[in-house]
Amino acid sequence: MQKLCCNHGHSLSLIHKPAFVFWFVLTFFGLGFMLIAPFSINAQDDSEIEQSLGYQPGFDPDSQVFTAAAKAVYWEKMAKTALSNGDQETANDNYNESLEFINEAIVLDSRSAFLYTRLAELSMTLESYSKAKTAVEIALDLNPSSADAHFLLGRMKYLREQDRKGALEEFRKAAESDPEHLKAQLYLASLAYDAGENALAADAYSHLVRLTPYNPELRYKLGISYSKMGEINKAIDELKSATMLDENHLDAHLQLAYLYTHQSRNDEAIEECLIVMKRIPQYPDTFILLSQLYTAKGDYDKAISIAQELLKRGNSLKPPTVAETYYRLGMAYKEKGDMELAHKNLENSIDLYTELLKANARDGDANYKIALVYDAKGDFKMAKNYLGRYIALEPNDANAYNYLGYLLVERGEELSLAIDYIQKALSLEPNNGAFRDSLGWAYFKAGKLDEAIAELEKAAELAPDDSEVREHLGEAYLKMGGDFTQKAIQEWEKALELKPSKAELRQRLSSLYAQMNSKTDN
Repeated sequence: MQKLCCNHGHSLSLIHKPAFVFWFVLTFFGLGFMLIAPFSINAQDDSEIEQSLGYQPGFDPDSQVFTAAAKAVYWEKMAKTALSNGDQETANDNYNESLEFINEAIVLDSRSAFLYTRLAELSMTLESYSKAKTAVEIALDLNPSSADAHFLLGRMKYLREQDRKGALEEFRKAAESDPEHLKAQLYLASLAYDAGENALAADAYSHLVRLTPYNPELRYKLGISYSKMGEINKAIDELKSATMLDENHLDAHLQLAYLYTHQSRNDEAIEECLIVMKRIPQYPDTFILLSQLYTAKGDYDKAISIAQELLKRGNSLKPPTVAETYYRLGMAYKEKGDMELAHKNLENSIDLYTELLKANARDGDANYKIALVYDAKGDFKMAKNYLGRYIALEPNDANAYNYLGYLLVERGEELSLAIDYIQKALSLEPNNGAFRDSLGWAYFKAGKLDEAIAELEKAAELAPDDSEVREHLGEAYLKMGGDFTQKAIQEWEKALELKPSKAELRQRLSSLYAQMNSKTDN
């Protein structure tokens, strides 16, 4: 989905609280260094400072180490002041002064991982990356659990070596060593998010949200991570929090609409779409989703009107948008029962997607969506063909495996293969209610009734407002018979409550009522 370009009015401002009290103490003394000379720092009894330098309890450190480190802090502060005044040359001179005093401290105490980490940071600032890497590696030899050192090495791998995988691993180690290391968690979350490591991203964003709970962008990213894991309810909770913290976070509103659609919560989805449409009335994705939602609600004329309104924009729309709009328009006519107009619009969609694929056969989105259109036309062979192409391009897309498996199930063909496809989808998203429904329905078609009911009950727990899930579960209960018949009635009643337009199901439920009443009379 295209990213909405809008200013949410909030910037991501995360300031890492230093892990060591030592550096705070040095900063304080460093600022006054030129005002108080000579001075000495009597910190022998400060266990926190000793710990930051890697000393064992009871060790009596040489105050010369503290003095040299304090001087390093002073010159670093002076360098930053020069930078703020735009004096790069003076800043570099001051950074070099700081570097000399850090080296002096290390000569006096060569066992401090903290000092080597500071040496690495200063070396990076001065663009001496080889020296920086050597220093940080020594720091990690001295203290393998140093969060700051792992974080710094991660930054080197990411910024200098462009080793995203290696950087991700270092940020993970930093976050494990210090879960409150905000910078490490932020880098970890961002890289994991971009790399599709959704569970890792979700864990990092969870830590960030606990530490900075009022940042809407972090809530949004956590919600997206959960949705990619199939944790739809958790995703919805986080996205709702994002919109409560920033009502103008339109990406969060639109993603909520998609997730509500996924759970057949159509009224809530429409409400979110209308919020987006009010603020960005020209945004085409909202029109397309609204047309889909009104079709699902049985309001076919409104669905048709919205799709036609979008198509009136003509050449201002990109070809993929036009193709999808024709598909949604065709679906609305199909559900309305106007098969002639349905066929016409579906063909228009196929023509456009075919042209896109001629230009780029590896266009994943076009391969997937043309499969949807062929499925709507009832051309299973072509739908299966394009889904296969899409899976070859995107082998980790759980939705594609589920969709292909479900197509086979609906046709009652190759059920063993269908189950394999759906299980593959579930291996990628184990808590996806729609996938559980597909697997349960596949087991039902294969005559494995106990397995079917177990999966469909899980699906109903994960997606309680999905009418299709309720209908399938009722069907399985009815097949089981006996005391399960009453459960079947309850599930079908719930399915109709969620989607009243299911005329065939309503008729079957009426027949079941009549059968139950007949047994009672006898």
